[in-house]
Order: sequence, then structure tokens, then C-alpha cells
Amino acid sequence: MSEPLVNELRGIPQRVAQQLRFDATVKRVSTKFRSLKAEIRSQKKHLKALARAAFFPDAHVLAIDGTRLPVRRKIMMRASPVLRSMLSAGFQEQHQGEIKTEFVSSALRVVLSTLHYPALDVSGEQPFAVLLAACKICDVWVLPEALVTLATKMTSKEAATANPSPADWIAALSAAKMYTAANSPNQVWQEVAEEAARALALAMPAAASAEGFANLDFTAVCQVMRYMQDATIELPSFTVCTRAPDFSKADGVLLTDSDPFSVNCVALRLRASKKNESDMTVLVHAIQEPSKLLRHGFIVGSLTLSINHPEGAIAPMQKTRNVRAVSKGFPIGHTFLGVEGLDALLMDGACIVKGVFKIAAEQRQYELFNRWLIDSVRIEAPLSIPTALACLRACASGINPQEMTVATLKTELQSRALSFEGPEKELQVRLADAVSVETQRNTCEEVGIACKSLAMLIACNFNSLCQHNVDNLCELDALDAASLSLVLCDDRLEVNSEEKLFQVVTRWAKYPGRAIEMVDKVMPLVRFPFICSLTSPSPELKALLQASSILPALVKEALELQLTPLNKRKREDGWGTFTPQKFALIEGVLEEETVPRNKRRLFCIHDKVPCLDPAQQLYSAVFQTP
Repeated sequence: MSEPLVNELRGIPQRVAQQLRFDATVKRVSTKFRSLKAEIRSQKKHLKALARAAFFPDAHVLAIDGTRLPVRRKIMMRASPVLRSMLSAGFQEQHQGEIKTEFVSSALRVVLSTLHYPALDVSGEQPFAVLLAACKICDVWVLPEALVTLATKMTSKEAATANPSPADWIAALSAAKMYTAANSPNQVWQEVAEEAARALALAMPAAASAEGFANLDFTAVCQVMRYMQDATIELPSFTVCTRAPDFSKADGVLLTDSDPFSVNCVALRLRASKKNESDMTVLVHAIQEPSKLLRHGFIVGSLTLSINHPEGAIAPMQKTRNVRAVSKGFPIGHTFLGVEGLDALLMDGACIVKGVFKIAAEQRQYELFNRWLIDSVRIEAPLSIPTALACLRACASGINPQEMTVATLKTELQSRALSFEGPEKELQVRLADAVSVETQRNTCEEVGIACKSLAMLIACNFNSLCQHNVDNLCELDALDAASLSLVLCDDRLEVNSEEKLFQVVTRWAKYPGRAIEMVDKVMPLVRFPFICSLTSPSPELKALLQASSILPALVKEALELQLTPLNKRKREDGWGTFTPQKFALIEGVLEEETVPRNKRRLFCIHDKVPCLDPAQQLYSAVFQTP
């Protein structure tokens, strides 16, 4: 076979492959060309419709500035029952062929373009405020399809000409809450409200300074609170020389502008000192401004502290711990990095100390609520967490017992079939408990989440609040029944023992004005089997046992467990065969009414169900001198 023929045969596969690629390219181009031709036909169709509407209108819409916008009657009447009634029921608009409005022309153009050319974006990109005004027109004229189109365009990140400012989102949230309350015919406004609340939460704290923030209604603020996220603060790092004589006395660096959103006016100071040749202590102090000092400042979050090599050649040594409470000058976090090889991090005796403080979302929600109360001139100074929770419930219900006259208090209690006898303070407590039960049962989801967030903060700071007395009364004593229930249900409740918790709840139950019916709905949340003093009850407990209908059953349940011999206990910490009794709780506190009273709480690490001797208990009850 000749060489030219061989070469010809060898080139056949290559030419076939090229032909196949060419055919595929031609096919793609042909398909795209047909698609473009179809799109051009559609564009021509819409342009013809635009020309007919522009040059052959049979009606006009008059804007507030006098601008006359041409429209087609048939399109307007088909789109809205409101417009159909205007143009066909013998009204002035039908005879004159003109609809007078109080709407701005820019928003009207957007609405009319959407009605006449739904598949063609004639108006192009529009500012956020114009789209919002157009949505309001759609709601007034009952244009559900146009409202969906414009609301989607308004909330999409690419649609508006410029990124919406916090003031724009505040206006959108206010409008959405107003039209949702007016029973808008679809769910569009609710979606707008969710998107606006989410955007405002992400824009905090700057959004709190935007125009209109103070004028937001209570439910709108709760909706923003729902989307608040953890906030991270990087403490200023600094280099320390461990060989310096005054190293152990170094004050570190004060972060004076660490958290402008915080209502606690807390600045953070990162410090470090060398414990010994292989250990280093890193800690953070919280410093409050003396002129703005609160009775008690709280911070809930987590703190990560680390020691780093100056050149980053070695992985840093770090530890993270949860932070639950802080008082003036109290070290909110420290860590001992006592690991081998600490000297490897040092270069000429130097190392870099760093700290990252992450504030919990619940803390941010509390701060946002305080900020709104102050900016809207409802309060003058930030509220403590228990007081803020009481204020939140008052805002949700519209009833604030602390600001009512005695006559009004009695009227409210009488309308609820509650006792209206006693001094003013008792009436306030009784009404606050009743209102808390109502709000816990009937409030919207956003308010419920806000209540749980503040209750979580109280749970995290429970020990500190128990020690903080004002006129010999603990702030927890004045908590309403629903709020205390939420605190007792929280897994993060920071208390050293169930015995101490029971003392606080007993004191709360004896607070003047507290109805025994409310006590009966809170007491099942106490884990009585871990209380050692049941066999020697205090006078307060005896009085409650006589008045309560369910407390005796709770005590008997606990004593039954305590009298169970150790060899019959399946699991000392779990009591696998034991099922706690069910008692009526405040509705909305727990989905299940069964409370795990046989399990110790997370922070009550030393709690155990005591093992009682039946013979000894009987002997003490019969023969021991009281």
C-alpha cells in the first residue's frame, strides 16, 4: 500500500471527529438562533402592545403631582375588582375616563407597567422606596399578582438600583406589619416582613440609629430580635515579654470601644501573667464606666483565649470557655495554658496574647429591646433582665400592673374572676401572674421567642441574681409565674444545688399577693427527689403543703424515691423504671407536661437522691422530741 494512501487512511478518524464537532456546533448555534428568534417575536409583540397603550389609551390615571398616565380600561378592569368597580359601576371615573389618586407618579408607572406588560420589565431597575410605594398601591387596588411580582423584586438582592439602607428596611417592615394586620389577601407582606427583619438584624447595631427605628411597633421589634445573631469581638492583641521584671503586673490593653451596642457599658481588658516556668495565665476583666454603672451587668457568651508564636511558626495554644455573668471588675474568663512546650512559643521571651469574645444571640436580643425602649422614650435607663422580661410581657398584653390605679387593678382582676382583696402591691403581683399566663398562651411566635431568650439569660445568671438583693428582696421574687416557669425549664439554669433552687422558689411562692393556683403550676418544675430537707420541712414549706393541692403529691413522690434502697435503684442518676407524675403546667411552657424530676440539673454536679432509712425515719417521727 502506497504511503500517500496510508496517510489518507490515518487522517480519516481526525476528519470524522472534526466533522462531528462542527455538526454539534452548528446544532447549538441553530438552537440558540431559534430561541433568539422566538424571544424577538415576543419582544415585538410586547412592543406593539406598548405602542397601542401609549398611543391609543382609553383612560388615564392621575398622580398626586398632576401627571397623567395612559392606561387601557380592559386591562385595568381585568386586573382588579376595585378598578373594575370604578370603571364600570357608573362612578365618576367611568364617565370621565380618569382615575384620580394620591399616589406618586414614579410608583404608579411601575404598577401600570407591571399590569400592562407582566412579562416585560418596562420600568427597569427602581429604587427600593419606589418599589415599596408600588407595593402599597397594589395592596390598595387589590392587585395580588402584581404585588407578588413587585415584592419579589423589592426583596431580591439584585433587583433594586442600590442596596437598601436600614431606613428602607425599617419602612418596609412598618408597611408589612400594617398591611398584615389589615388582613392582606395573601402572604406576601409576611414574607416582606421576614426579609426586612432579617436584614435589620444583620445590620445591627447601625440599624438601631437609622431613621424610624424608634417608631417600630412592639411586634416588629420582636421580629427583628428573632433574627439577631452572635456577635464576635476581637480583643486587641499585644506582645508580652515574660523575662521583664514587671511582667506579672502588666495590665494589658483596654478595649474602650469594644461594643457600642451593649447597654451595659462594659469595656474589656485582656491581661496575661506567667504562673511558673511552664504555665501562663490569660484572663479578661470587664470594666464598667463608673458614671453609667448599672446595679448588675451581665454578659452571656463564650471566650477564646490564646498564646501565639510571634512569627506564627507554631500552632497557638488556646482554650474556649462559656461566660455567664460579670460584675464590675470581675474576671469574666481565664485559662491556664499549662502544657509542655510553652517555651517553644516564646522568642527571646516574647509571645502574643489574643482573645476573641463571642456574645450570645440572646444577649443581643436583650440589648436590642433595651435600645428600642430607650430610643422610643419609654424608659430612661436600661432595664435589668428580669425587669426587661416583665416589660416585654406588658408590651405584649397592653397591661402594665405597675402603672395602674388600685381601681383599675381591681377591675382587671374581677374580669378574670380573681380575688381583688388586699393592698396595691398584692393586686399588682396577682394581675401580673394572670397576664403572664395569658401572654404565654396567646402571643405570636416572635414574642414567645423573645420571652424564652430573656428567660435563658436569667437562667444563665441565676446564682448572681439570687445574691443580688434590693431592700432585702431578690429580683427573682417578683418574676411572674410564666417567666419563672421558663427559667426552671431551661437546661442552662446555673444553680449549685436543687436545695438552693427550692429555697428561691419557696420564697417566690410566699411573695405577697401570689395565688396558690399559680404556685401549683410552677412547683412541678422543681426536682424534689434531690432535696434533702423534705424530712425536716421548714415552716414555709408546711404552710405551702397545707394550702397547695399538688405539693403533697410532689413531696410523696420524692420521698418514695428517697426511701428506695440502693440495691433496688436501677440507675442512681436516671431511675430508668420511674415515671414522674403529670401535673398541669402553664400552657406554652413545656410541650410535654412530664418533668424529668428524677434527673439532676446540668450544673448541680453534686446532687444525688438521698437514701433514707425507713426505720430511722419512723423512729424520728414517733419518738424524737420536736
